[in-house]
Amino acid sequence: MNYLQQRMRTVAAPSVLLLAVAGLFLLGWGVPPARGANPIATEIAVEGNHYVPADVILEAVKETKVGQPVSEEALKKDLQAIHDLGYFFDVRARLSEQPGGAKVVFAVVENPIVKGIEITGGSLFPVEQLKGELGIAVGEILNLNKLQEGLKRFLDKGFQEYGIPARIKDVAITDAGIVKIVLAETRVGKIEITGNQKTKDYVIRREIRTRPGEVLDLKKLQADLRRVANLGFFDEVSRKFSETSDPDVTDLTIEVKERKTGTAAAGAGWSSSDGLVGYLEVADENFLGRGQRVNVRWEFGKNKNTWELGFFEPYLDDRGTFGGFNLYNRRLLNRVDEYGNTYNQYEAGGDVTLGRRLDDFTRVSGRLTVEDTRYEGYVNPDFQYGKTRSLTFSVVNDTRDFILRPTSGGRRSVSAEFAPQFLGSDWIFNKYEVDLSQYYKAGWAGQTVALHLDAGLITGESVPPHELFSVGGSDTLRGYPLNYFVGDKKLVLNAEYRFWIVQNLQGAVFFDLGKAWKRDEPLRLDEMVSNFGLGVRVDTPVGVIRIDHGFGAPGRQAQTYFSFGQAF
Repeated sequence: MNYLQQRMRTVAAPSVLLLAVAGLFLLGWGVPPARGANPIATEIAVEGNHYVPADVILEAVKETKVGQPVSEEALKKDLQAIHDLGYFFDVRARLSEQPGGAKVVFAVVENPIVKGIEITGGSLFPVEQLKGELGIAVGEILNLNKLQEGLKRFLDKGFQEYGIPARIKDVAITDAGIVKIVLAETRVGKIEITGNQKTKDYVIRREIRTRPGEVLDLKKLQADLRRVANLGFFDEVSRKFSETSDPDVTDLTIEVKERKTGTAAAGAGWSSSDGLVGYLEVADENFLGRGQRVNVRWEFGKNKNTWELGFFEPYLDDRGTFGGFNLYNRRLLNRVDEYGNTYNQYEAGGDVTLGRRLDDFTRVSGRLTVEDTRYEGYVNPDFQYGKTRSLTFSVVNDTRDFILRPTSGGRRSVSAEFAPQFLGSDWIFNKYEVDLSQYYKAGWAGQTVALHLDAGLITGESVPPHELFSVGGSDTLRGYPLNYFVGDKKLVLNAEYRFWIVQNLQGAVFFDLGKAWKRDEPLRLDEMVSNFGLGVRVDTPVGVIRIDHGFGAPGRQAQTYFSFGQAF
C-alpha cells in the first residue's frame, strides 16, 4: 500500500473512542453476574430509548429468547448486536426476577440528536460539496456506524474526484449535539527532480506550479506533469511520494527520462522538382538544456539553394512571455505554377514573434514579417518584385495530453495575417486560417482516432504566388502530388486511426478529403477530392519518422511520403 493509499484509509482513532464505553461491556461489563442455574427468560424488554423504536432494538436480539435459559454468552452477543446498530453510547443488560424465571431488560443510552456538523482543517478539501457523504444529518440521532462509513466515503470521494488526499485527525461530539470533525490535509515537503542529465532543473521547475508547503492537489500536480511532458524533451515523466517524519507531509520526486532533442545532420536526396539536393542541419529543441529552440539549415542543389536560421525563447519573463525570430534566404529555380509554367523565385527576409501564455492551454502571439521576393519568368508580369510587410495575430488552445503522441484532448489555432500598404507592403492581402485537431482514445492498448480540419481564405488586391495555399502532399492529401492544388481558398479534412504494432512502432489507417480553389473559382464542397492509405510512425531518438502511402482517384499513381512528426 503506497503512501497516499495509507492516508486515504486513515480514519482517526478518536472516532473509535466514541465506541470505547460500549466496547468495555463486551468484556463482561453490563452483563449481570451468573447466579446459580440460568433462569428462564420470561420477557425481553428495552428501556432508555427515546428515538430508536423498541422493535428495531429487539430485532437485533437473536440469542436471548423467551422460554429459554438466559446465558452470559447469549447476552454478550445480543449486547454486541444492539451496539452494532450504531445508535447507542451505552448498552447494558439486567435481569429482573419474575415468577417462573427472569425478565431480561436491555438498557440503552442513545447517542445525541445531531444539532450541527462542523468540519475544520480543510483549505482545499471540498468540504461543502462532500458533506452529504457523511451519512448523518441534522435533526437525526447520531449513528456511529453510518458516520464511520461516511467518513471513509468523504475521504475517498475527495481523493478520487478532487485529487485532495486527507485523513480524519479527530472526531468529537459536544453535549449540545455538534459533531466536530477535524481534517488533516497532506502537504508537500521537498520537491526533487531526478533523471535529467541535460535539461536544467529550472526548465522543469518553471512548469511545476505545485510548491513546497502547499496542500497536495493531485489534479494540479497532474497538470504540472503534463506541462513537463509537453516540453517535448522527455519520453517519460512520473512522480513518486516519500513519507516524512510528519504524517501529514510527503516529499515529492519528479522523475524524467530524457529523449534526444538535438540533431546534427548532413544528407542528400532526390526530388522530382529539384533534382539532386543536399543539406546540412544543426538543430536543438532544448539548446544547452535551457529549453530554447535553435535551428540552422542549408539546402543546396541544381534548382535550390536556401538557408534558414531560427531561435525561440519560451520564457522571456516569469509571466509566460515568449518570443523568437527567423532569418532566411531562398533561391528556388524552375518552379511550376498552377498553369504548368516554370519560373524562378528568390526570397530573403525574416520574422519576429512575441506572445504571452494566458493559461496552461492558451497562448496569443503577434508576428512581424519582413520579406522581399523576386520572380523571374512568372506568367503574370505584375509579379516581378515585391516587398511583404505583414502582421500576424494568432490564438492557440492546446489541450493534448502528450504532444508527441496525443491520445486525448485537442489543438485549436486561429490566425489572421494582414499585409497593408501603410506598413510598406507591395503585396496587399489578408490571410485567415483555422486549424483544428481532436484526439479520442479508442479500443485498447493506446489506439487513437485523430481528426483534423484545416481551412483558409485569402483576400486582397494583390496576392503573390508564394502566399497562396497549396493542397497535396504529406500533410494534406497524401494520395496526390505535392502542391497539386493551389489557390486562395482551401479546405482539408483528415482522419486517422492510429494503433501500436510493437513498442516505438505505430501503424495508421488514414482518409483525406480536400482541395484548394483559385480566385475565380467558387468554393464547392462537391469538388473536393479524397484519398485513403496506410502508414507507419517510428519513434526514434531524433523524433517520429512518418511513412505514408496514399491512394488517390482510380487510375492515379499512388504516392509515398517520408516525413518527420505526425501529420497533425
